[in-house]
Amino acid sequence: MKKLLFVLLTFITLTFSFAQVQNLKELSTGVLEQSSRLNDNDGNVIGYAFIFNKGLIKEDKFVQYEYVLLDNNLNKITNGDFELRNIAKSIYSFTGIEFLKQKLYINSKLYHAKSFGEYGNILMKLDLKTNKTEDVMFYRNGGYTSFSEVESFDKMKFLNTSMYSANVFKMYKDENQVYYVDFKIGFENLLESINIYNENYENTFSYVIDKKMKKDGYKFELGTFKNDQLVLLQKKVDESSGFSKIGVERLLTYDLADGKNTSNIVYSSKTNREGIYVFPEMEIQNDKLLVIGEIKESSEHAIPYSRFGPTIGLMRTIYDSVGKQLLEKRINYNEIFSDIGFKTLRDNDGYRYALKEFFNYDDNSFTVLLEKQKGDNSFTIIRSTDYIIANFDKNGIFKNHIVLEKSKQKMFDSYLFSQENKAENEVLFFYSEQDKNDKKVWNLIINKLKNGVLTQDKMPFKTKETSMRFGKAKYGYIFISEYNKDEKESSVRIEKLNL
Repeated sequence: MKKLLFVLLTFITLTFSFAQVQNLKELSTGVLEQSSRLNDNDGNVIGYAFIFNKGLIKEDKFVQYEYVLLDNNLNKITNGDFELRNIAKSIYSFTGIEFLKQKLYINSKLYHAKSFGEYGNILMKLDLKTNKTEDVMFYRNGGYTSFSEVESFDKMKFLNTSMYSANVFKMYKDENQVYYVDFKIGFENLLESINIYNENYENTFSYVIDKKMKKDGYKFELGTFKNDQLVLLQKKVDESSGFSKIGVERLLTYDLADGKNTSNIVYSSKTNREGIYVFPEMEIQNDKLLVIGEIKESSEHAIPYSRFGPTIGLMRTIYDSVGKQLLEKRINYNEIFSDIGFKTLRDNDGYRYALKEFFNYDDNSFTVLLEKQKGDNSFTIIRSTDYIIANFDKNGIFKNHIVLEKSKQKMFDSYLFSQENKAENEVLFFYSEQDKNDKKVWNLIINKLKNGVLTQDKMPFKTKETSMRFGKAKYGYIFISEYNKDEKESSVRIEKLNL
């Protein structure tokens, strides 16, 4: 849930070598409303989808849209039209597109045009072989209704939203089917409920924190999805002493096909805490659950505030498919980074080390990308500087580290995204920064890490009449979306990397 398709870098020009280019005006006569990257189950880019609005048809009773699919070389695969009812005083906002088994799944939200109050989600399923719509469903508060049977929205109340809670509805694709996921996020971005439906709109999994569970101190976070498996991080507050203290935390794994609990892992408890708190990030890979947790100093009464504090190390844990622990390794920064000045909580210049991203390889070795930061983004503004790459073997033993020197950033996240080749112990990652010698020039920094060895390339871009966005492409390439203000034209292209 950390990696975005596009990161906007405004008003830039860039000179590239020859590339496959698509002018968006040539793809459709409509107005572009949504673009989406299409991935396989391992996150590899297999193509791109675009949705264009072609205007009102049939006496203004329907809105006509056109979808266009491109492969990962930006060659056009197919296109077709579909219709949605023209609802008075309402607008559609497309939020997700998935491709699976020659079918296109499209999710949009229906909003009131003036107040932007949300009515619910419109789910479409298109058969690309016949270019026909299989069904159009309206989803709201756990119920599915054929969209054509919803007669009026005039008296329908908007979905409840507040500054303390929000409902999020997403599509999730696995190897065999598409799931619809509805979860409610409450205070501190903790989940209050989650409901998962298969592509036939059948509820396969539900998890709700009811009043009793809240009273008993239960909370939970979404861990990860993959291979029809869902992992939840369950937290419980210990009130046995009369004071709120952190209790047992568990990693709960479920099979989405039938909703059965497949593992129940005690990840942390007061007996193994020893004045620290671990914030886990996880990934399912090769039927194993791989967990990397940031270790922070904390008393058992101060867990909510620990997230903003400095990290003192990492915890690497591996579990098999039934929850048996295969590895647990604690990594202390003051031991592996002593040569660059890290002592207890920060280095000699006052910078803490924050986990930016992690990369797991097929042989269970791994790499972490850390960012040197000042501030906590809560009480003080974060200022960031160099990246640190740390490499570890399959047993969690430290191998080496690399310091990437870059310019200091304030209120701007320079990191863009990454691409992984797990089988070859290789990763590409991208970030941007101002040129040290010319403040009007920005550089796109392309990094290739293979077996712990780093190579780097730099592409300059300047502030002029053109705006660009960079995104993921097939491995070894980069996706570029460009808008020319003078010509008022948009185009997309992929560029082969020099590394």
